[in-house]
Amino acid sequence: LILELDHGPSTVMSIEFGVVDVMATPQRCKLQYSTKGPSGPWQDAWRFTVPSPGVHSTFKTTFEYGPYAKQFSNAILRYAKGDHDKAYKLLMTPINPTTITMDHLLDICRSLQQLRNNPAAMAVASVDLRSLFKELDTERCGSVGIAELLKGEGKPPVAQWWRLHVLDNW
Repeated sequence: LILELDHGPSTVMSIEFGVVDVMATPQRCKLQYSTKGPSGPWQDAWRFTVPSPGVHSTFKTTFEYGPYAKQFSNAILRYAKGDHDKAYKLLMTPINPTTITMDHLLDICRSLQQLRNNPAAMAVASVDLRSLFKELDTERCGSVGIAELLKGEGKPPVAQWWRLHVLDNW
């Protein structure tokens, strides 16, 4: 099911649909978006599972963008003892002092994993970095802004076209 938003590109935060037939009820789904057109390419926004049919006549799911960004920001600032400048300097590189790549972020977290007796360092290293990067790099350019990373707010995708992709039915 492909949806085109009437009032221009925006973010879909919730989806609701009727459950009319047990055999036709979706089980595992994903909501995707495209900034190019109704034929894609498609990027995943979120996945969800519809509970066993027959209980309710409608199903609604809501998604909060940004939980990994918030978790990482809180952890890195705790590691830097609340010092925003120290956290920023930890993440920057001489090559590009304003953005960070996934590889550089992985290197930083590997280094922090070595500090086993430091709970704040372990909290940073335990964040799901691939999900974090996917949250913030919605345009898939390969890097994210360090200031944006430290804000702790996910960057929800904005698109004209959205697709409900049903992976399987009950």
